[in-house]
Amino acid sequence: MLQFVIRSVTRNVYVERVQALGGIGRLSHIMRFDDVDSFRGVCDADDLRFTYPLVFSELRRVVEKSLVL
Repeated sequence: MLQFVIRSVTRNVYVERVQALGGIGRLSHIMRFDDVDSFRGVCDADDLRFTYPLVFSELRRVVEKSLVL
């Protein structure tokens, strides 16, 4: 399972990435982005974008929209 929690605060977007580790726990990362380019760089470097293409497509759409506002 892969889950993202997105919070927009002023000009920043916080993205929490939660990955289930097969019944032994979960791995969580929280990242702060203040521009589209830094977000795209992290998103493009995540190999799970190939496993969950629809999740990453929606993530990009929502975060990029939040950063442009």
